[in-house]
Amino acid sequence: MNASSERSGVPLEQLFAELVTGVRLQSQELKALVGVCCLEEPAKLAEQLHRANESLKRVEAKMRTLQQYVAEEMACVPQIQEVCREAREQRRRAQALARALETEGRERRMNEVANGFRVEEAKENEPDSTSESVVSEASVARSRPRHRSGSRRSTEPVVPTIAPVSEHELSGVPGYIRGRVTLERLHAAVEEIHAILTVKYRLLARPQQQLSSAQLDQRCAYHDMETDETAGRFFFSDVDVRASAILKQDATGKAVLNVLRHLGRLKESRGGTHCRIWVVNEATG
Repeated sequence: MNASSERSGVPLEQLFAELVTGVRLQSQELKALVGVCCLEEPAKLAEQLHRANESLKRVEAKMRTLQQYVAEEMACVPQIQEVCREAREQRRRAQALARALETEGRERRMNEVANGFRVEEAKENEPDSTSESVVSEASVARSRPRHRSGSRRSTEPVVPTIAPVSEHELSGVPGYIRGRVTLERLHAAVEEIHAILTVKYRLLARPQQQLSSAQLDQRCAYHDMETDETAGRFFFSDVDVRASAILKQDATGKAVLNVLRHLGRLKESRGGTHCRIWVVNEATG
């Protein structure tokens, strides 16, 4: 706003003050004109009209300057709003990255401590006798699990499995909750939830260096959804549900989640980004 005022050459406060003064002078001159008309003084009336005309022109010029100033300021409003939006987005990303880095550092330290304990335990359990330590290479090779080339090693996250719903349990659910949900649809939904959790927590378990930009954004979004209620718990959100064909939020899809919630398999809550989330209860894992 200061830059626009400098371009116009006159401060905003001074413009308003001069505008008010001009209006007052004009009203006084109009009163004087009325008095002149009553006194029938044509020469003085012409002079008063000339002064009133000049005063009106000055007021109109100041009004045009003011309108130009307001138009310039209003033209900058969308740019300022866009800058503010980008600043908020950058702050959100920075906070999410900081939380992700903190979590990864904590997990790395825990893994290092666990590896140290395993090394010390192996040294303590190492037999003293050379004859006992020499074991047949064939037996060792047979005892080791074989990994096919390109196969994943056993670093996959352990995702809880929702207990299947029995026919007796489903029949006990009130009709207004169950709707047209069948047992087969429930079993398919349970498998779909397990697949969603597997994909999600497999992504969270991967090192950040191996993630693409889109995967890193998805990981940050998952961390943003976490609350105190989800600490140490497994959950999925309505974002995951919308991407699923089996859990799509039509009447039957909503009824499926309501049935699982009624049976205690899931607990509905609100995530850190105010989205709907469903927490998998520990008793069902």
